[in-house]
Amino acid sequence: MWKLKTTKRALALTLAAVLLCVPLMGLAAPAADTDTLKPPPCSCETRCTAASINKDCAMCVMDRMCCTGTVPEPPCSCEKKCAEGTKNQDCLRCKDDSSHCMGKEPEPAPVCSCTMKCKEGAVKEDCPVCKTDLTGCIGKEPEPAPVCSCTVKCKEGAVKEDCPVCKTDLTGCIGKEPEPASVCSCTVKCKEGAVKEDCPVCKTDLTGCKGKAPEPTPAPKPAYTITIVTPTGWHTKTADVQIRVTDDNGTGWKQVEAKIERGGSWIDLTDDFADRNRATVEITENCTVYVTVTDGDGKTHTKSRYIECFDRVAPTIKAGIDGRLLRVEAEDELSGIDAIFIDGERYSGLTNGTLDVRLRDLDGEYKQISIQAVDNAGNKSKTVQLNNPNYEEPKKDKDDKDEDKPSSSCPDATKPTTTPTPTPTPTTPPATTTPAPGGTAKPSTG
Repeated sequence: MWKLKTTKRALALTLAAVLLCVPLMGLAAPAADTDTLKPPPCSCETRCTAASINKDCAMCVMDRMCCTGTVPEPPCSCEKKCAEGTKNQDCLRCKDDSSHCMGKEPEPAPVCSCTMKCKEGAVKEDCPVCKTDLTGCIGKEPEPAPVCSCTVKCKEGAVKEDCPVCKTDLTGCIGKEPEPASVCSCTVKCKEGAVKEDCPVCKTDLTGCKGKAPEPTPAPKPAYTITIVTPTGWHTKTADVQIRVTDDNGTGWKQVEAKIERGGSWIDLTDDFADRNRATVEITENCTVYVTVTDGDGKTHTKSRYIECFDRVAPTIKAGIDGRLLRVEAEDELSGIDAIFIDGERYSGLTNGTLDVRLRDLDGEYKQISIQAVDNAGNKSKTVQLNNPNYEEPKKDKDDKDEDKPSSSCPDATKPTTTPTPTPTPTTPPATTTPAPGGTAKPSTG
């Protein structure tokens, strides 16, 4: 580059000197022949450019624009050899004519060299195709391994001829061992319509059954469930006891009877059990109920139960004032205390048979407090009365007293007398009621 610039400078200086000297020489010397002043013709084969001037051409040295050399073809910029129909449009030389393309011939497409089909994890390393793309593999699929076709296990001397495995190697046989001869598993002799389903022999041939003939089934023994149900609640007059009989083994019975107390008379309930398994008897007192079932062999099956559902005894009661409390104690040995009534008000919150009521909660309208206990059977105790500490005598003013005075036309009124107020004392237990006569049983279909 530096030499080129130096050359250009030299040429410019030379040209400038020539231009200055030639006019001066014309003044001093006679005019020469015009033909001798013409520069020689351009001798360039290739058109000079500003960057490359042919120094051997006097014409181009003086003026490169007068160069008549052939314009050179633009250089080829292709990296790969152009082909007809695939010209590199960015190359100035090849976009019109690719016959002088200087690009390299393209590498031939890689060819799969596999003979066996590659698969993931098993790729032929030296194959230029498969090591980058398995889908281009043209190898053949591998032949499937021979498969044993035996259903029964082969053994020496008994090999399935058409099996591709066993005819060369018996160890690869996958046939099943031959089934052993069927053995009867019955313990009881099978018969038509009663065959053991899981027996390999009897399900196809009853004659091969090895089971024993069943022992004759003994007749079921009579057995009964007798239930005597206590009446609900407490009673003072009569009550019904329910009797239930269940035939456990379905043997039936001849007779069903019931009686009250050991010395009572038997009552026949057989008809009551004809359509259902229950009947009732009526009782009038706490007692023991006996039930007997007679089976077909004449044997009796008996059950008894003590029934306590009657309470005809009135409860006992005691009451008194304890400081600011009214304390009531009530007791009933059978059905228990249901409630305490104080001046008609019902109280049921007893603790261990004791009821405490604050005096201030009681009505002060009455001079005396009336207390009575009632048990769960409805029996009432004797009424106990105590002086009411909250009671106050009504006060009368003067006008009322004058109005109370008898008129002169009426006889003198007798002066009223006051009754002394009794002090509260514990009450004596009330007289007990006499229970009704002993109950008698009678059948009922209730």
